[in-house]
Amino acid sequence: MKRACAFTIVAVGVLIAGCESVIGADFEATEHSCSHTPFPPRPERNPGAEEEQEAFAVVTDFDLGDQDAPDKGPTSREIGFDLDNTCTNRGQRPSCKGIEWTMPELTDGIDGIDNNGGPLIRFQTTSFLNSVPEFTSPTLSNEAIKTGTTAPFALLRIRGWNNRPNDDEVSLDWYLAKDLGGTKEKPRPARLDGSEEWPVIDTSVDTAAPLPPNSTAAISVYRDPHAYVVGHKLYARLPKGTPLNLKNVPFPTEGILVRLDLKLGSPPEILGGAMGALVTKKNLFAFMPAMTGEFGFAKVVCTDDGQYPLVKAYFCKFMDSHADGRFAPDEPCDAISMGASFKAAPVKLGPLVPAKELKGCPKETDPARLVDNCEP
Repeated sequence: MKRACAFTIVAVGVLIAGCESVIGADFEATEHSCSHTPFPPRPERNPGAEEEQEAFAVVTDFDLGDQDAPDKGPTSREIGFDLDNTCTNRGQRPSCKGIEWTMPELTDGIDGIDNNGGPLIRFQTTSFLNSVPEFTSPTLSNEAIKTGTTAPFALLRIRGWNNRPNDDEVSLDWYLAKDLGGTKEKPRPARLDGSEEWPVIDTSVDTAAPLPPNSTAAISVYRDPHAYVVGHKLYARLPKGTPLNLKNVPFPTEGILVRLDLKLGSPPEILGGAMGALVTKKNLFAFMPAMTGEFGFAKVVCTDDGQYPLVKAYFCKFMDSHADGRFAPDEPCDAISMGASFKAAPVKLGPLVPAKELKGCPKETDPARLVDNCEP
């Protein structure tokens, strides 16, 4: 017990000491203009459509908001979406109450962008010092995806686009993928030229649904059949439960907002895009053992581990939203906002495979069982 208390004190001290330098001093509440980064309205129906086609892509290089902008501030200020329709500390109160003992930072990015995942990743070097390997957008995913050792963020399929700048209804499928089977000793470089078949996690495919017309790929259980295109950009809202796959750990979300940049062609291309989502405190703690097992900790962190209070303080500090996006400033935050910008490369959907078995904790020391409330 004494050891755990000591770690908690250290955690809070580190969090307080590093806040201003890591998050950035320009996050003070001096800006009052806010457009809330909305989706544009759905366009009118275009009856003169060309033949509808489909395109597949794998998400490759992405920035979760932890990289440096030209002014050396965090890119999280510009990556993502306003998920709670609130410009926190930019002329408006926070939509929820931060975890006070962690000295929370709740200020939104430009136009109310919610992306506390970026500051969380930037902050890990200060929070953990040299106790765990550094994880950043490039090292966490991009390099590992291209060498075949880590699963990508997602596989994408657009279908029904009229191959014109505007389309009032397009479908977007979001598939979970597995890595290509490479290792550090024997990399399996991804070709990313459209000829490669990428294995798909079977639980992300609706095998009971009929195949779409003129397609050999089953639909995903994570899809928006009513997405639309405005100015060669697709806008979609994926359902609750759609996962963010970070280094083989699929974090369930409360739904994902997606914008894709498209290129006309035969077939058309998905060039990249951006996303925003909320991950609940419950799911974050539920997947903590798997995350620490995959991200390079010396061992899986369970509630009886000496590092648990430190990891707990780290995650609780960045809770900045309500899971349902409501404005209730006097009620505790129960979710963390995430955002990412990314590139995409053409790919083919490969065979269905089972998900990787993730490491966990015994039932009595599993953070998921406790449903940790971020109490000190």
